[in-house]
Amino acid sequence: MRRAAHAAAVAAVACLLLSPSMLPEAAADTTCGAGFFLNTGAGACEECPIGYFCVGGTGAAQPCTAGTFSGAVGAVSCEGCDAGYWCEEGATSATQHPCGSAAVYCPARSGAPITVGAGFYSFSSTSPDSPATRDAQSECGDGSYCVGGIRRPCPAGTFGDGKFLSTAGCSGPCAAGYYCPEGTTDAFDEPCGSPAVYCPAGSAAPLPVPLGFVSRKPVSGDQDGANSGGYAYVTNTASEVGPAEPGRYAVDGVGYDCAPGTFSTSIARSTPCSDLCRAGYTCHIGSASPVQSPCQHPSG
Repeated sequence: MRRAAHAAAVAAVACLLLSPSMLPEAAADTTCGAGFFLNTGAGACEECPIGYFCVGGTGAAQPCTAGTFSGAVGAVSCEGCDAGYWCEEGATSATQHPCGSAAVYCPARSGAPITVGAGFYSFSSTSPDSPATRDAQSECGDGSYCVGGIRRPCPAGTFGDGKFLSTAGCSGPCAAGYYCPEGTTDAFDEPCGSPAVYCPAGSAAPLPVPLGFVSRKPVSGDQDGANSGGYAYVTNTASEVGPAEPGRYAVDGVGYDCAPGTFSTSIARSTPCSDLCRAGYTCHIGSASPVQSPCQHPSG
């Protein structure tokens, strides 16, 4: 009898211990404070881990969304990541990942790098500037072009007269008769200079005229200064050269006629004509022959 009574008492106690009222408080009935989340397995509130935020109540911890972070336990909200950096979901630092390179930029609260647009360059709105932590982009200005987020001056011999340029050719070659230093914005930026130099289209700097050659500029037949060869001699915008013709010589890009009484049959002569006309003949200015004109004797 005693054993039976004892067994019954033990069973009753066990029943009491296992009743819902004696177990840990049910998860559904537990309310956590801000900065905590409900661990449903343990039926208890726990402090929010880093990379998450917890608004309290009966909810679970929520990961910080891309572009935000939480660097301390018990966070009730997430903060935006720093400019120049990006943060994936659940980030634990404001500088989780440097943006990457000059080809991308990351404003504050970036969840991923943003590719720099064609004709734009990246820069940092804070100093020091680093290609790895750019946070903004801007259009390429006149005289420059932008590739891969890097701004470069238009190469010498070209010009850039617009924004958003994205190739090294910029707006095109410098005009014939002119030259364009690096970063030029106008095709007619610099007249070539003196007759001693010439500038073909796309010139980065004036070129010296070779010895015995003259500087000139092609023109149509009805333009002022045009000769039968389709070119004109100019003082500061020459774009090509040609050899001094017979009866002429050239010094520093300027052509001169042989003096009367002399002649030259040479092409590209670079010194004054020194050959004398043959006896019994006269050589007028610019003569290319030693027997240009027979002497005229007075009639007797």
